[in-house]
Amino acid sequence: MQRRRFMTAGIGVGASAAIGAAVALPRPQPGAAVRGELLADGRRLYAGAALAFGTTMSVQVAHDNERESLIAIEAALAAAGAVDRLMTLHRDDSQVRQLNLHGVLAQPDARLVTVLKFARQLSRQTDGAFDITVQPLWELYAAAAARGSLPDQRARHAAMAQTGWRRMTLGPDRVALEPGMAITLNGVAQGY
Repeated sequence: MQRRRFMTAGIGVGASAAIGAAVALPRPQPGAAVRGELLADGRRLYAGAALAFGTTMSVQVAHDNERESLIAIEAALAAAGAVDRLMTLHRDDSQVRQLNLHGVLAQPDARLVTVLKFARQLSRQTDGAFDITVQPLWELYAAAAARGSLPDQRARHAAMAQTGWRRMTLGPDRVALEPGMAITLNGVAQGY
């Protein structure tokens, strides 16, 4: 939950940096555009929300022009939605999902390459403590948790054999995983 709050705050701050300072408002409902209170300096608070990254994200802007505020909010939500559609595990057409299904992705989106490079850097800096190729292990533990148990040692070793950030090939025109590998960008896509 902490990461979701941080992401909400980060997007709000990013949008307000371009237009003005943001002030906290109650979180609006998905898809709603809210015109909030009038501030002492003549600006008004505006907010919008959408579903992305498996949660409700909101953008808040303090500005004196309603039209400009709503355009900025819409643009911020659209940009976040585009990243979500590109990097989610929950859409068949996302590039991450396609990479996991086929083991190779030709002509990856530049935003995806940027996030993958950042993830590789984090893996290098943490000596593998951060590793986006953890998805097979995550899936194993999620399936076991759904049964109310933990995976056995043999299954854990098999899943661990399918991980390893150094085994992902990354270039501007191609990303490839070794057979059985899969990635998750849940630890970095929201921040991007």
